[in-house]
Amino acid sequence: MEGKPEDFDFDYRSHLFAIRCLLSRQRVADEELAGDIEKAGRMAAQTQGPANENWVEEQVDRMHDSVYQDAAHSMAAVGMLAPFMEAAFKRTFRHMGKEWPRKQDTTETIMKYVCELGMKGYMPDDLNTTLQTLFAYRNKMFHFGFEWPLEERQKFEKSLLGWPSDWFDKATSDDEPWMFYMTPKFVDHCVERAEQVIEGIREFEIGQRGVE
Repeated sequence: MEGKPEDFDFDYRSHLFAIRCLLSRQRVADEELAGDIEKAGRMAAQTQGPANENWVEEQVDRMHDSVYQDAAHSMAAVGMLAPFMEAAFKRTFRHMGKEWPRKQDTTETIMKYVCELGMKGYMPDDLNTTLQTLFAYRNKMFHFGFEWPLEERQKFEKSLLGWPSDWFDKATSDDEPWMFYMTPKFVDHCVERAEQVIEGIREFEIGQRGVE
């Protein structure tokens, strides 16, 4: 195919379709692992001696695995959703003659241009909170991986007080936060907001063409 990548439109629908497909497969894997944990617990309760010890060990191992699998799936989710949101806005702002500033908070930049361009009425009411939360988590996961330094974990736990309480789950170790995960509810919320954002962008651009 000829032409530069920037010459082609941003295929919102295909992006979201691919994201939904992977999220669906992740949830199947989570259900399978939860089933393994449940089975090991059930077998441990029904056995004694060495067999019981083996099933108890199996359950502990699978529970440990689930902590890292949850973190991996959460990183995959934020690693798809955050760049999708950022790219959609960057593409729209570029078409409207707005250059993306360097070394500036992503959420602040998006909300600033949304207001300046008159897009606010086309966007979800909780866009600022959603983006702020999504990008804050993205930054932690992509800078520190699954297991962040303790200070970063403690700071993030405090920031949770300003966000809906059902948007994140966490694992703990020695009474300290260990790993943080996006809940299925927050993942679904972000997918829904992404759909609303692209619909809002579409309506905004149609309106702009009408004005022209």
